[in-house]
Amino acid sequence: MSKQILDSNISYAYTDKVLDPCPWGQRVYFYNCTREGGHGLWMNDNLQEAEGAPQYYTVTAQWTFNGLWDPEKVVRDLWRYICY
Repeated sequence: MSKQILDSNISYAYTDKVLDPCPWGQRVYFYNCTREGGHGLWMNDNLQEAEGAPQYYTVTAQWTFNGLWDPEKVVRDLWRYICY
């Protein structure tokens, strides 16, 4: 990652929620990431903490969205319209 990326963990965007700052819990995972100029401990590998402890090569868009949305399929379905 560029040194322009802040050296702090990703946080929930809606900080106005006092009682439940993130209803889904903190779900930010890193694997083999580096940042120009170094990084703090927050960027260390932690994929093993994700539900099911997936291997890095099994993390896909479908995994990310728990099978509820597959943007890669949307692109495949639209490919013939995009390229022609």
